Amino acid sequence: MAISRPDQTIVALIGRMSPADAQNRLLRVPDTEFAVGLLHMNDDVRDRILGLAGAAKAERVRQVIDRHRHTRISYENYLAAAERMIGRLSSESSASTTPGAAAPPRSYYRPGRARR
Repeated sequence: MAISRPDQTIVALIGRMSPADAQNRLLRVPDTEFAVGLLHMNDDVRDRILGLAGAAKAERVRQVIDRHRHTRISYENYLAAAERMIGRLSSESSASTTPGAAAPPRSYYRPGRARR
């Protein structure tokens, strides 16, 4: 049994949505979380997903991706951000719109020095 990678899961979730629904959900994902979730995707797949998010959001996420190219992000941090993104994409309603629901944990990464 093959375990699906987070980037494949994100692509599959977005592929099952209508373009309008995909855009609505992608716009709710924080830019940093979005960028880290896309780090291990091919450029053409990343561009297709960013195209669904709209021009302004796509530009902001591309800027974050460019900043992340100069930092070291552990696989655990990537996996945590990707899982939060998957959770946001797969949930029917955002926790912020549900009264009394706990807010999802904020994404955080700690940039480290490049290993020498």
